[in-house]
Amino acid sequence: MNRKARLSILFLGGFVISILVSMVVAAVGVTIEPPPWRPQPWAYSQAERSATYEQRWVAQAEPTGETGAAAEESDSENTSGEGEEVSEGDGLRDFDEVIQDLSPMAGLFTLYSNPETQKAYLSLSPRQLNQNLLLIATLESGIGEAGLFRGWPINDLLVQFRQAPQNKLQVVVPNLYLRHPRSLPQNQQLQQQSFSDSILFALPIVSIHPDTGEMLIDLDDFLLNRDPANLSGSFPWVLGNYSKNPELSYLGELKAFPENLELETVLGFSGGGGDSLFQLLFGGLNSLPDSRGFSLRVRYSLSQLPHNPAFEPRPADERIGYFITAFRAPAQAPTADPFKRYIHRWHLEKRDPSARLSPPKEPIVFWIENTVPREYRQAIWEGIELWTEAFEQAGFKGAIEVRQMPDDAAWDPADVRYNVIRWSDSFAPWAIGLGPSRVNPLTGEILDADVILDASVIRYLNQQYQTYVSPPGSEAASVLFELCGHPLEENYLRWMTGSQATGTGERERRPEQLTSELDTADYCTAMQAAQHTALGALALQTLGDPFTTQTAQADYVNQYLRALTAHEVGHVLGLRHNFLGSTFLSPEELNQNRLTQSKGMLSSVMDYFPPNLAAPGQPQGEYFPTRLGPYDTWAIEYGYKPVSSPLSAQRELQEIASRSGDPALAYASDEDIYDFLDPKANAWDLSNDPLRYAQWQIENAKAIWNQLDWYSVDPGEGYGNLRQRVDLVFSYYLRQALTLSNYVGGQRFNRVDPWSSRGAPPFEAIPAEEQRQALNAL
Repeated sequence: MNRKARLSILFLGGFVISILVSMVVAAVGVTIEPPPWRPQPWAYSQAERSATYEQRWVAQAEPTGETGAAAEESDSENTSGEGEEVSEGDGLRDFDEVIQDLSPMAGLFTLYSNPETQKAYLSLSPRQLNQNLLLIATLESGIGEAGLFRGWPINDLLVQFRQAPQNKLQVVVPNLYLRHPRSLPQNQQLQQQSFSDSILFALPIVSIHPDTGEMLIDLDDFLLNRDPANLSGSFPWVLGNYSKNPELSYLGELKAFPENLELETVLGFSGGGGDSLFQLLFGGLNSLPDSRGFSLRVRYSLSQLPHNPAFEPRPADERIGYFITAFRAPAQAPTADPFKRYIHRWHLEKRDPSARLSPPKEPIVFWIENTVPREYRQAIWEGIELWTEAFEQAGFKGAIEVRQMPDDAAWDPADVRYNVIRWSDSFAPWAIGLGPSRVNPLTGEILDADVILDASVIRYLNQQYQTYVSPPGSEAASVLFELCGHPLEENYLRWMTGSQATGTGERERRPEQLTSELDTADYCTAMQAAQHTALGALALQTLGDPFTTQTAQADYVNQYLRALTAHEVGHVLGLRHNFLGSTFLSPEELNQNRLTQSKGMLSSVMDYFPPNLAAPGQPQGEYFPTRLGPYDTWAIEYGYKPVSSPLSAQRELQEIASRSGDPALAYASDEDIYDFLDPKANAWDLSNDPLRYAQWQIENAKAIWNQLDWYSVDPGEGYGNLRQRVDLVFSYYLRQALTLSNYVGGQRFNRVDPWSSRGAPPFEAIPAEEQRQALNAL
């Protein structure tokens, strides 16, 4: 019997068994015991009171959005007059007494506040309990170092308010990692009893309206005392030595809108001293005039999770790099993958579905913040618009719009209703660019996004690179960042911080704790980006034509800002890094302007790319990519091209993904570069022959080195500046040597589908001749 026949019999047998099981369950019935405590009767409408608590939660967690309509229908039920009187002695205050002298603000939720007395209450109606809400926390101000930067995201949470005994409201993060929305009742019961939601804390209900059941909670207690966004846990390396000072903390501006609340807090921190990894590496906080205290402004946005029935979740494919939302679903067969993975993408619909190229019903709009210096706005604008070409291949004309935020704008850039390219300044940046987005965790739909660009990038581009030894005498930080990107980096970090194994076989600090205290990978990325951009500027200054240096420097700055913006916008469109993007052209082709302007310098701007520096004596081409590459347009096509119908979606998407065998569409994720296995899957390299290109750059480093003497010190500079340039060139030299060393014993990894690979192996050894060339060069 052939394989197809066996599969057909197994399928038919399973189908018959499933029908029989369904008939038995329907005839016998399955009872799910309710939880020991139920919400009070007025918490739900008449239609909802017959539904169990578990059924309501399952409806909320349904990824297809079918229950969203049911939720909206139940929301429309009139709950007025269905409340119960509050019994005496329950600790609740009179409703009218509480809101006396407070001004109401109506919106998605009602706020009652008085800025003069610093009293503010959040009102929740009974129908708003057990509803999925999106809580977004953003740093509206920072201290310019240690990860505390203006505009940086803190945390995004899907939360629910649930009523609990003793007149309390629990703040709960529902467990969406496991979903059985359509499975048998006993499977739902098993899941609920096997896994738990995350109950963060319980807030006392201050008052309940006797007629409507409207509940008041103290915003001061919620936002200042409870840390709902886990600020301390998000930045333990710096906040671990400080404590929140209630005397210095207060509520800021509060705004209520129809779709969201915008809540600002000012948090004062006091303390300092102690011992931490951050202090060991950097000697403490250097941007503060007095390290004993500082303040942060934190913006909270609370909105109802949008129900968008027109949005179709799109499955992920490992050949194309998208950020994903993943959850475990019931397996359909013993060998089936139990996980479902949806890519992160915006919702775009064609205005004319029948047209090959159509404007979207609603474009993706990016605003350039009014704090961006005027001389850089054009380059940033162009960097955003680079993606319009990719969306045209996906069938959309004008999918992205760019607008300039007016100087007198009445809205705040942190408002979740606006996607903003923000400008930040820092004392010691951890990233020169960041592209975070907020996503519906049920479907993968991107709801809001911001891009943060750090002003320090301009200093680096102008060759004002500062040594990465932050405080004098911090040799530990100096050696660590010399090892950035080296396989020994993690081991050295453990040894330096005393987390190596002791004689008892125990560790003083576990590696996962170490990682949570300081994300060295992100910091290393920022430092290497700074090194490469500064080295390029130094090369222009020392090796370039002195009569054209000023013009070349302006081109250098604008090209990098454009490419950096395009990279970060790619992230907020859903794309991950692609560390094979730099292997598109040969070393010689990189400096042919006509070619790079028509085809692109890289196959993907989602790589980490250094400046393209021609070998000594060769003509110089473009320094940075000025257009997208073929991988970028292909990835956008997979993520955004409309499908004919849900039934044909899988086939149509597989037709797009199956083109992955094209070398121009090769993809390597972050995970692929951390094992130092494939010498082409690497950051900060260029060309399809990194071995030869690295040797060119070693020659460039030698040429710059020979120009560094006291004549290269500008008037007003000291020998410290010369030393920084020497360190910079040596670090660049070291980086090229590491690229060469990856060839020795290396393998190439081919990210192919086994069923369409035509026998191509996933791993191939680097040819012996290339390994010998690397050894000879070293």
